Amino acid sequence: MILTNFLWNNAHVTSHTLLSPKVPYAQKEWVLHTLKNAGANSINLYLLNQGDYGGEIVCPYRNDKWFAPELDMKRLAQWDDVFRCCVAMGLHPIFWLAADDSPVIRDAWKNKRQDVANIYMYLAHRFDQYALAWCIGLECNEWANRELTEFYGTILAACVKHPVGVHQTTGRWDYAKAPCFYFAMLQYGFGSKNHTAKASDVASMTRKAIKELGKPVVACEYSRYGDSKEAKAAGQAAIEAGAVGVCNGF
Repeated sequence: MILTNFLWNNAHVTSHTLLSPKVPYAQKEWVLHTLKNAGANSINLYLLNQGDYGGEIVCPYRNDKWFAPELDMKRLAQWDDVFRCCVAMGLHPIFWLAADDSPVIRDAWKNKRQDVANIYMYLAHRFDQYALAWCIGLECNEWANRELTEFYGTILAACVKHPVGVHQTTGRWDYAKAPCFYFAMLQYGFGSKNHTAKASDVASMTRKAIKELGKPVVACEYSRYGDSKEAKAAGQAAIEAGAVGVCNGF
C-alpha cells in the first residue's frame, strides 16, 4: 500500500521538485521529515521538470542544456545520495519522467524520440534500484497522444523491475489500458471545500476506474492541502474503494 503526500499549503510546497537546486535546503528537509513523521512510505519525485511549480527545474544535463550530449554526473551522484537518504528514511521513490508545463520536454517527446528514449533508459538503469514505482508523465493526455505515451511507457517498462504507471487529467485513465502500464495514477480534481475532492466522489471514481481497467489504481491527486482532514478522508475513501495507494494525504 502506497501512503504519501506531495502537496502542502495550497500547492505552494511539493515533494515533486525536491531535486531542484531552486528549492531551499530547509524546505527539502521539511518535506522529508514531514512525510516520515506522518507515516508515509514513499515519495513522489520528478526526474525531469522544466516549468511545473513555477519553474523549479529538475534536469540531469550539464548546465541545464536539455537533451544535450553531456549529462551532469556530479548532479546525478548527488541524486544518488538523496535517493539513498529517502530509502533509509523508509520513503521509497515514485519517479516521474515528464512534468506538464514543460515545453522543452513536450517538444522532445514529439521531435527528439531517440534523445528522450536514451535519457529514460539511462535514468531507469541507474535509479531503478531505489524505486517503488515509475510514472511516465503528469497529465499526459493534455500534451501527448496515446501512441506517444505508450511508446515511452514501453521503453521504460523494458528497462525496470518496478511497475510503471501513467497519470492523466481528471476522470481519465484510458492511456493506462496499454500493456506497458501496470497501474493508473488517478486525478480527481480539487473540490470547493478546502480545495479537496469529496470523499464520496473519490470513492466513486476509484471504483469506476478499477472496474474499467482491471488494473491497480493509485489515488494520486485530490487536494491542494494534503495534510488536511478533508484530504485524509479522501485518501481513506480511495483505499476503502480498492486503490492500492494514495499520494495526496492519508
